[in-house]
Amino acid sequence: MTHDQIDRMLRNANPVPNLSVLEADPALSLLPQSEWRKDMTSDTSVEVDREPAGRKRGWLVAAAAAAIVLVGGLIITRPWSQVPTAGESAVETANAYLDAYWSFDADTALEYMAPELVQAEDGAEAFRSKIRQYEAWHYRWSGHHCEVSSEDDSGVTVICPFDYYALGSDQIGLEPFSGDAEVLRIVDGVIVELTLDDHTYNEFSTEMWDPMKAWVLGEHPDDYDTLYGDDSWLTDESIARWDQLVEGYVEYVNSSG
Repeated sequence: MTHDQIDRMLRNANPVPNLSVLEADPALSLLPQSEWRKDMTSDTSVEVDREPAGRKRGWLVAAAAAAIVLVGGLIITRPWSQVPTAGESAVETANAYLDAYWSFDADTALEYMAPELVQAEDGAEAFRSKIRQYEAWHYRWSGHHCEVSSEDDSGVTVICPFDYYALGSDQIGLEPFSGDAEVLRIVDGVIVELTLDDHTYNEFSTEMWDPMKAWVLGEHPDDYDTLYGDDSWLTDESIARWDQLVEGYVEYVNSSG
């Protein structure tokens, strides 16, 4: 069988209709072009509600004004804008004074002291020498906490308990001496009265002062009068020698086991 014979057989089995003679069924016709365009544009589109430009600007201005009022209110009510009370100011003064005192900054400490208090300390130079003496004794500030004890028309009384080391007690492994307190009376940000509430005198003498004194007498008898004599207080010679011998005593104790 030839290719032509096979082709005629397939055409007779599945005749192809003549499209030119087919008539359109009105019932099955699609929408007219005008209706189709309307259906694909107007009816299926999403309408956006647009506010007039002037009204939109009005809303923006109102929102910005509200934000300014809100921020202003927050600034006015912030806690840090409040003026500290007399008690709070007095505690700040006490802390600042003691921080300077225990860092051996005599000039800064003097700034917080009333003239009559400086005079009670035998003047500014004597006060500076006392600070140098404490530094030579190797006093170390371990910590303190100040709080208002009383407040009246005469000023604010602040009490500051503190812990300390001295004569190298920290270097030989002792705990800080605890129980003393500075009592300060403060008027208008200035210290007018200072009192030491001393509770560690006996403990400190037993553990540090007396043992070192005995060591100096035995090991450095020529320095005894310089350190402990009647005229030894606050002299340049005694202050310098104290600094040296405290280091020597610490070395002696640690090497003795």
